[in-house]
Amino acid sequence: MSIARIVLLFGAFGAASSAAGAQNLIAPGAPNVAGITVTGRATVSVAPDRLSIVVRLFPHNVTYAALDDLAKTVAGALRGAGVTDAHVALPVLGSLGQNSTVAVIGTVSRPTREAVEAIARATLKAIPDATATALQNGYQVQTSLAVDDCAAAEQRAQNEAFADAKARALRAAAAAGVQLGAVLAMNEGGFAGSPACRSGDEAFVNVGNSDAYGPFSIPISLSLTVTFALR
Repeated sequence: MSIARIVLLFGAFGAASSAAGAQNLIAPGAPNVAGITVTGRATVSVAPDRLSIVVRLFPHNVTYAALDDLAKTVAGALRGAGVTDAHVALPVLGSLGQNSTVAVIGTVSRPTREAVEAIARATLKAIPDATATALQNGYQVQTSLAVDDCAAAEQRAQNEAFADAKARALRAAAAAGVQLGAVLAMNEGGFAGSPACRSGDEAFVNVGNSDAYGPFSIPISLSLTVTFALR
């Protein structure tokens, strides 16, 4: 449940200083009028453009040849499951220390949940039980989802946040026995914990460690503080 921030301003209206990074819009020549300031919020879900997968192997008492073969086997399994660019990101060179890590990485365009589940099964199948027990802490599968362009999602979130702000303002104005007027100012901000998303930029969300079956959409959240005139 969200908590509305509602401020009734009867008298001179002045724009408050904005938080760092916030976008502000103040109507040119806005008169000193009674106003109401509310904060609308919205979260929209976006289908991912791509999925990144990282399989980390933590070697302990494993020979160079065995780990090299295992990494190549995992990369081959990923390619066979549709991760066409899967490769060993950190080649096995020299001696293997206690904290050495070998990673196999790849990406999938326009991923579906079914495809990711198939990839996860292929990865697990490629790691023999006997070898897995010889790895320090076994292995770890990390996945993340990404959307390439936030513009459309941002527009949807802005529209919904404004609609939320206006609905809150209408309810408050009705309770006070006044009517809503024109928009005097707007201040846009993001949500803590929401992926960074600005028009034209990339946003991503971590699905989680050792979990390729997690949430399969990217939430884009923002808040919009709007000041309306009252009449």
